[in-house]
Amino acid sequence: MASDSDSASTVMEHDLLRDLIKKRGSEKGKLTLFKKYLAKLDPQAISAEQIIDLELRTDKVRTVFSKFEKIQDRIETLSTDIDKELEERECFENSYYESVARAKNYLNQNKPNNASSNSNQDRYR
Repeated sequence: MASDSDSASTVMEHDLLRDLIKKRGSEKGKLTLFKKYLAKLDPQAISAEQIIDLELRTDKVRTVFSKFEKIQDRIETLSTDIDKELEERECFENSYYESVARAKNYLNQNKPNNASSNSNQDRYR
């Protein structure tokens, strides 16, 4: 026979899990906004201001990843469907790493010193 404290504990865990899933959704939404921003950029025509903006956004999205991991760890300890939760983690991580890699690629292609260092190398050949 389940005691009242067991029932209360189960309800509290359910409520905590529900709240954590909401928080995870918020972090996923922030990553989606970052992906949408990247999709709007033309990597061949990024202005100096856009480079700075992209650097700032890329730094900020790292905190999103950190928060997601902490929340997801807690969800996985409370959830009864670990396979579903591991799939959530994998999907988020894949999306995150793909987006950050794209952002870093854009930044590397458009660094002002790349053009000047290439022209300096040509001078010394």
